[in-house]
Amino acid sequence: MKSRIGFSYVLILWLGLWGLRAQAGTISGVVHFDGKPRPEQLLNMSSDPYCESCHAKPVPDEMFVHGKGENGKHPLANIFVYVKSGAPKGPYSVPTAPLVITREGCLFSPHVVGVRVGQPVLFQNNDTIVLNVHCVSRHSPAFTHALKAGQSSPAYTFLAPEVMAKVKSDDHRWERAFVAAVDHPFFQVTGTNGTFSISGLPDGAYVIETWQELLGARSTKVTVLDGKGTANVTYTTRR
Repeated sequence: MKSRIGFSYVLILWLGLWGLRAQAGTISGVVHFDGKPRPEQLLNMSSDPYCESCHAKPVPDEMFVHGKGENGKHPLANIFVYVKSGAPKGPYSVPTAPLVITREGCLFSPHVVGVRVGQPVLFQNNDTIVLNVHCVSRHSPAFTHALKAGQSSPAYTFLAPEVMAKVKSDDHRWERAFVAAVDHPFFQVTGTNGTFSISGLPDGAYVIETWQELLGARSTKVTVLDGKGTANVTYTTRR
């Protein structure tokens, strides 16, 4: 009797560990640009003396940010990476803590970010001038709000998945950010090393999509086997 109980306990424990292992897979990789990168472009803030006075040096735009490259390949930042198909079915709990997009020095931060569908988004104006923030969405209502100095906007939520929605200032053409709304937690934005790592995926076949402001979207098939999957993505001058 004791041996049966012991065997059952071991079996249950093994199945539990196997189940955890099955859910612990990770897709990782690097996003590169292969070729001569876009030259740095500086923002022209001369139309607003306040904005210009916020910066001691000229400010580069964030449309094409990359790290130090090797062998002609440059790791790309501000790449939104997400599982486009194959994600395990939810439901997934939606974070109640808001995603905050700040405006300081007449610039939005972060420039590229992901949020869950239904998660609140707040816009915070840290400048001493008014911000007319405008969120342009194809699948959710548009959002426009005037924010005084130090003011936060009412909470905004995306009602459906969307890659990408544009956030802009109605006062300055250079002020913009991009928000991706996703109905699952499997996404990330790359830094200047171009790397990403998306965890919590069981073994199986997936399609990930990468999005870059100038280069567009790129889909890549990847298989997670024994908890690991690799998807290195290379952009060129062609889409």
